Amino acid sequence: MQNQDQQQPSYSQQSADRQFKPSGESYVGIKDWLRTFVVLFALQAASDIYSLFSLFANSIGVREVIGIILYIISGAMAASAAVLILMRKKIGKQVAIANIVVGTVAYVVYMIVVGIATNAEVKDAGFVVTWFGGITLLAVLVDIACILYFLKSRRVKETLVN
Repeated sequence: MQNQDQQQPSYSQQSADRQFKPSGESYVGIKDWLRTFVVLFALQAASDIYSLFSLFANSIGVREVIGIILYIISGAMAASAAVLILMRKKIGKQVAIANIVVGTVAYVVYMIVVGIATNAEVKDAGFVVTWFGGITLLAVLVDIACILYFLKSRRVKETLVN
């Protein structure tokens, strides 16, 4: 019986307290999720610039003017967030959060307008409302998680210090 007790692996408190990062590795730097957000902000800025210039191919109406204003604001915020984070500026965190919030609000308004417009044309209005509501809720929850990353991340706090 004593042999069996000795063969069982022993679990110490030390292994349970171990963190994901080795103690010698620094959290300072544009790495991991912070790098992912920089790439995503840069892609968003490029997409907004492309969409802005593609609006000029058509005749300009109210919809196009709203699109132009939105793409200018969104593209400038995304590019600014990417550049400020790469420069390790503290304000990069606020610009990134503002970019996410503005994008979320614009998306929610867009989905409400599309839902109202589609609701009048579709027989099964409950399905449309549920579908658009589910997509919008999922987008809002993902954006909240992104905002929480910028607010709580140790890497963001230690990297964006200037």
